[in-house]
Amino acid sequence: MTEVVLIRQFSEPISSDYLDAASIDLGWCRRLYGVNPLLSFLARDGLRCACVFSAPDAEAVRNVVRAGKRSEPEGIWACTIHPGAEDDGKCYPVAGKAMRTLVVVERSFETAAMFDDLQANDENNIAKFQLRDVRFIRRYLSADRRRMVCLYQAPDADAVGDANRLAGMPFDRFWPAQVVSPA
Repeated sequence: MTEVVLIRQFSEPISSDYLDAASIDLGWCRRLYGVNPLLSFLARDGLRCACVFSAPDAEAVRNVVRAGKRSEPEGIWACTIHPGAEDDGKCYPVAGKAMRTLVVVERSFETAAMFDDLQANDENNIAKFQLRDVRFIRRYLSADRRRMVCLYQAPDADAVGDANRLAGMPFDRFWPAQVVSPA
């Protein structure tokens, strides 16, 4: 089994109920293809989501999506998961002085990214992220190493964007999210 990321954009806002209903409606198909939902990250505005599955391969997830007759996702790709020091395995906001916001950052690379380079970049820029009170949680790096979804916790989404800009870490987009556990 491998982890697979699905990225989807919606023209109208959805709620966690939409994701729950899709999971329930397609339960028969998920079982057929061996696809198990792990976590979903739903944008607070309901217009984007990133879902993580355990599946034999990305094609199994594509087959389930096709059976659901929903909009075509932006991307489906096998990945490796790389937890950060702050990763508790659940991605829920950390309790502390102030409520933290979970932020999803989507990145793409023209050439395959080397994991060691990503790790070194993180370590070299810790101070820039601390300056904005941003904590790295986890990254999902595609098998071809050309796409990545990173999770951060911060006071707000703009702090994550600012920290990434300060660190010179390009991104496609970032958005505040809530965790949706599988139904």
